[in-house]
Amino acid sequence: MIHVLIVDDSPAFLDVAAHEIGRIPGCAVAGRAESGREALARVAQLHPDLVLLDIALPDMSGIEVAQQIKKLQLATRVVLVSLSNSAIYRATGEAVGADGFIPKDEIDTQLPALVARLFPAASAAHAPAATPPVPEELGPIWEASPCAMLLADMQGVVVALNPACKRLCGYERSSLRGAPLESIVLDPGRARTLRDMLAAAQPKVPTPPVELAIRHADGSVLHAEAQASLLWREPESLVLFTLHNLTERKFLEAKLRQHEDQRRQWEQQMLETQKLERLGLLTGSVAHDFNNILTSIKAYADLSLLELPPDSDATRESLSAISSSARYAMNLTRQLLNATGRRKQQRLAIDLSQFVRDLDQLLQVACTKNCSLVYHLAERMPPIELDTAQLIQIVLNFAVNACEAIGEDDGTIIITTEVRDLAREQLGRLLFGGGLAPGRYIGLSVSDTGCGMDAATLERVFEPFFTTKAHGRGLGLASTQHIVREIGGAMYVESALGKGTIFQVWFPIAP
Repeated sequence: MIHVLIVDDSPAFLDVAAHEIGRIPGCAVAGRAESGREALARVAQLHPDLVLLDIALPDMSGIEVAQQIKKLQLATRVVLVSLSNSAIYRATGEAVGADGFIPKDEIDTQLPALVARLFPAASAAHAPAATPPVPEELGPIWEASPCAMLLADMQGVVVALNPACKRLCGYERSSLRGAPLESIVLDPGRARTLRDMLAAAQPKVPTPPVELAIRHADGSVLHAEAQASLLWREPESLVLFTLHNLTERKFLEAKLRQHEDQRRQWEQQMLETQKLERLGLLTGSVAHDFNNILTSIKAYADLSLLELPPDSDATRESLSAISSSARYAMNLTRQLLNATGRRKQQRLAIDLSQFVRDLDQLLQVACTKNCSLVYHLAERMPPIELDTAQLIQIVLNFAVNACEAIGEDDGTIIITTEVRDLAREQLGRLLFGGGLAPGRYIGLSVSDTGCGMDAATLERVFEPFFTTKAHGRGLGLASTQHIVREIGGAMYVESALGKGTIFQVWFPIAP
């Protein structure tokens, strides 16, 4: 069997060439390529006997491709084709070692003769011959059976194939006669299996079924199940191979596996949803109780402040800190209640820079002493519209994560606010930024000099319940992401191991 690789960037010519190759006895399409680089890769992979190569390819010339194929020192023959019947093309092709040239409009008449000249032994072996007699025991079944059947001698040479086998494989019945069994099998390892089946074949007892990948005459691949049984015949025995088409079954099995994978994904999503629902119920209940406790703490602290004598400055400062911390904690519990649907949001116009300044005392308490807080806050910023509890949660999540990334070493946390005009291209690089309109946005950045994250961690950083902390819950950044998406903002994160991390949020300006 002569295996041909067709290289052309025209799908129409690929089909025409495949048709003409299928008409030549002993020839089959090994594959197709639409560019020079793809052709070189397919040659290295398939080792075809013949390459039918267009001179005008999109990425490199066919002359250059032919030259590189010849450098591989394979037994592959190269025939150039072109729309132009140019003597220059012929001469250039011969100079680089091409084995022939055919104008595209003459491929039907010139290709058979050229193949016969380049492969005389194979062409003679596959020349049309008289139909060999079919063993009597097969009788009329041979022609009428819907099952593909193929006869081979004990040396593994194809003797005959029935009409069903022709329909299955696409080869003319005469084109496979005299060809080795291996010529129709795609996997060389399976070709050895066919030889083993030849040796193991017994009369009236088919060999165990074996799955094969078969090369169709048009170059495509189909899957079949093969069995072999021995037929006694004078002067030499024959082996009958039966082939059952498994291509559709394989397709359906692949679809079934795909549906099974989807079902498992849906089940996992349902479990996650149920987990979140249970967590929401628990969170709402706990947040409600905590809010009541914090309200009492703040009330007692405020009452104590009213009853303090004028000269109790130290005590007044401590009680004020307790009252302030309780107020911020109440804002956080309100945010939890809001997330569980038990509190209505109260969005206000907020000056982001002033808001961060007011949070300084809480941030100093939340961060360890080895972390230095540095502020770069813009002046006279346009307001953003946001629930104060949500904004506290965003800033605290970023600051606490930065502090934990720094660990026990000394480090710096830089909090920056700014106003910037963002173009569509810049927004497209941000999380949730693809659908936002270009324009002015308010930016909040929190960067640290901590340990940073590797690529795998960075990819999952906003995933609910994902955490790298020993006692973390993996909800802080997930809730931050939810808030930003809900208000129509965008996010950006950048990190590298040993170089720290920066989180950015871009808020829309309040209308």
